[in-house]
Amino acid sequence: MASHFKVLNPGKFEPCLNVFLIRDPLRIITSYSKVIKEPTEQDVGIKRQAELYRWFAEKAVHKPIVIDSNDVLGIRNCTFEGFAKLWTYLLNMRC
Repeated sequence: MASHFKVLNPGKFEPCLNVFLIRDPLRIITSYSKVIKEPTEQDVGIKRQAELYRWFAEKAVHKPIVIDSNDVLGIRNCTFEGFAKLWTYLLNMRC
């Protein structure tokens, strides 16, 4: 979640292959409003995610990859293990 990068230095992740899993902002706000009465821009983190994407696109060793969560949800039998295999495959392609 992009909001966690308030306290983390993105420079530490500069040599990594960074993957942004994005979600429709309306779905994010709807989801957050179920647990936070009035979610703020900082809670949702869309602005911070965009800032981080621009930072990594400009400064990181590898261009960041963007994956739409709807694409992942549309994959039958999608599991964390499957995502980890995809991540490993993408990492090997980038190095």
